[in-house]
Amino acid sequence: MDIVDNMEQAGQSWDDAEKLDLATIDRIERGLEDIGRALSLMDEGSYGLCEVCGAPIEPLILEEEPTSMNCSIHGGSIHGEREAGDG
Repeated sequence: MDIVDNMEQAGQSWDDAEKLDLATIDRIERGLEDIGRALSLMDEGSYGLCEVCGAPIEPLILEEEPTSMNCSIHGGSIHGEREAGDG
């Protein structure tokens, strides 16, 4: 392997790391937005209610994902499944 190959490989590794970092930052920002929304709902007194039908969100869903906004009928998830419309 010559110097050019090493430089190309290092450049590719840098690009991959940069993409990973941006993806991580995006995921953290979305999580913080979800937490902020859940805290606002707590202040309003409507935390734990499905934003679609208004029914209480199942405790297992909130235990697994405290920022969930929907009951199981309307896309809330149990056991680590993602909510409808997520990523």
